[in-house]
Amino acid sequence: MTGVNIIKARFATIWIATAAITSASLYFLNKQNEIVTEQSALVAHAHEVLKSLQEVRGNNLRAESNIRAYLLTLDDRFLQERQKAVLTVQDGISQLDVLTQDNSEQGQNLRVLRSLMQQRLDYSKQMIVGHAKGKKPPSVVSEQVRTSFEMTSKIDAQIKLMTEEEKREYRTGDTAKT
Repeated sequence: MTGVNIIKARFATIWIATAAITSASLYFLNKQNEIVTEQSALVAHAHEVLKSLQEVRGNNLRAESNIRAYLLTLDDRFLQERQKAVLTVQDGISQLDVLTQDNSEQGQNLRVLRSLMQQRLDYSKQMIVGHAKGKKPPSVVSEQVRTSFEMTSKIDAQIKLMTEEEKREYRTGDTAKT
């Protein structure tokens, strides 16, 4: 082999090695980008679920506060504010339904939450109808407020359970469930 051919062969070898290294680097960079994109989607999804849970919780507490205010004052403005909060809670539950549709555990948790919310809503309606007929004695109001608070506390506990489950899934990177 002549000197020129040796130089050409070495140049070709270097060019092939450089092309292989570049191709491998691009492949690994692309894979890394896919992982980062997937993790970003997981983070965004987890934050959406957590945000929705906190909005449901806040509006549930708002509805609770307004029903208490109504029981104490019989002022219908509190019923209007309660109704707004209830509608917002129902919208939040619907949003959570969509966000958790691929997660059977959170789906079950959401069914429990929906049931607790419905019980709370039914109880509130009974209280409103009863109080529309006239102001109740303080002992009756006190008992209703206590029962209402207990129901709200169960809802709050269910939301906290769902929040912890979502955080656990995020920490473990359980992308199949979220």
